[in-house]
Amino acid sequence: MLTILGSVLAVNFMPHGMCYLWKPGLVWLHAISDLAIALSYFSIPAMLVYFVYKRKDTPFLKVFILFAAFIILCGIGHLMEVWTLWHPNYWTTGIERAATALVSVYTALQMATLLPQFLSLKTAEELEAINQELQQEIAERTSIEIALKHLNEELETRVEERTAELSQTNEQLQATLSELRGTQAQLIQGEKMSSLGRMVAGVSHEINNPISFIHGNLTYATEYLQNLLELVTLYQQEVPQPTPVLKEKIETMDLEFVREDALKLLKSMATGTRRIRNIVQSLRTFANLDEARVKSVNLHHSLDSVLLMLQNRLEATSHRGAIAIAKEYSQLPLVECYPQNLNQVFLDILDNAVDAIDERAEQQPIEPLISISTRLNGDNEVELRIRNNGAFIPCSIHSKLFDPFFTTKSVGKGVGLGLTTSYQVVVRQHGGRIECNCGEGKDTEFVLSLPIAIAPRTVVVTAGARKELSRAC
Repeated sequence: MLTILGSVLAVNFMPHGMCYLWKPGLVWLHAISDLAIALSYFSIPAMLVYFVYKRKDTPFLKVFILFAAFIILCGIGHLMEVWTLWHPNYWTTGIERAATALVSVYTALQMATLLPQFLSLKTAEELEAINQELQQEIAERTSIEIALKHLNEELETRVEERTAELSQTNEQLQATLSELRGTQAQLIQGEKMSSLGRMVAGVSHEINNPISFIHGNLTYATEYLQNLLELVTLYQQEVPQPTPVLKEKIETMDLEFVREDALKLLKSMATGTRRIRNIVQSLRTFANLDEARVKSVNLHHSLDSVLLMLQNRLEATSHRGAIAIAKEYSQLPLVECYPQNLNQVFLDILDNAVDAIDERAEQQPIEPLISISTRLNGDNEVELRIRNNGAFIPCSIHSKLFDPFFTTKSVGKGVGLGLTTSYQVVVRQHGGRIECNCGEGKDTEFVLSLPIAIAPRTVVVTAGARKELSRAC
């Protein structure tokens, strides 16, 4: 091994420069030419490596590597030519040329193997044709894309139009449903009020007859009793010494007390029957069975009759005292209205006020109060305000207060028809306004504005029409 290595590095040969007779011009001509060729060979692989690095999708990468190795070895061979001009290391040159030959042969074999693949590569004309086909396909796809875009825009337009139509239809259905619910609520409340009115009118009629009989006969009873007492007095004067039996009877019955108390008793009875007659009259005012037609009424009388109906609810309970009623009645003209329906509005609002007071009184001690005020608002309108200091109504639900079946009461205490019917009666039937002024920490106040005369265009559902419509439903 050492012998072979020594032979390779031996310098027993004549330098290559001797072949050129050491003529400087000729020696440097070959040296410079070989150096230039070597530099060119080295630059070509560098560019190939840079090209492959930038174009990672380059096919036949192995061939590029073999070409680079072959060119580099060729460059080294030219450098060796320059070296052997002065240093006769021909074994080293031979080994370098042998390596170059091996790489050249292997590269040629690889080229022969890959030649069919090289030949299968598309020509420029074929690539141009393929490019034109691709451009045509791109153009077709672009036109299809444009057509699809137009179709999509048309579909979106149709969808928007259909959505708008459906939205409009939905709004109409919602309005119709709301109107039907309002009509249903009005029918239910109307029938309830009509039944209540008939019952109250029947009861008041049955009470009124015997009370009228009693009240009318109390005058005669008083006169008869006075005559009898005068007769007793006269008898005592004519017979100052009664028999023992009469004397015992007079002492037993306490004649003097009877003489003083009898007329007071009859007077108290007359006051009681008069009170009952007033109550009966208030009940008849509340019932208003013949008020399917418009009448001019005194609203103060209507309010008082409703308060009388609620008298038992205003009394003290286990968790609160009696509810005080503060009235501030102004001088009002007679108002055209449907009295039965308007009485129902007053009853619903005042009944809700009592419920609100009871609810708040269960949570904290209060002095329960309901304030009722009336005033003339201009020449053609009256205003009623009913305020209570009961449970607060949050502002967030103000917009729902008059919706059908909406209620702030707990389950089982309300069905949500009272305020809906009140809205129907005040706004639609009488052409007025109803508002609720309330909020957290504030008293609840309902404000009713009613025209003094109902406009002719107001649509009215009479009691008979209610029955027919109820049957139809």
